[in-house]
Amino acid sequence: MSDHGPAQVDLIRRYARAMREMQADALRARSPRAGTSRSAEDRATRQAAKRFTKLHRDLPGSGGAATPAS
Repeated sequence: MSDHGPAQVDLIRRYARAMREMQADALRARSPRAGTSRSAEDRATRQAAKRFTKLHRDLPGSGGAATPAS
């Protein structure tokens, strides 16, 4: 297989840099800010997510119970 040309090498480098920047942005967005408390909106979102997953778990046919094939 032949070596990559200069345009391909440049594209590979730019792609790798873009992926690193996106990962760093995602990690920064997910990490809690130092010295700040969680807001009421964050708490409400977590509680709603818990209720949703509990309701989903309690539905018949979801989760561990096997459903009959049609």
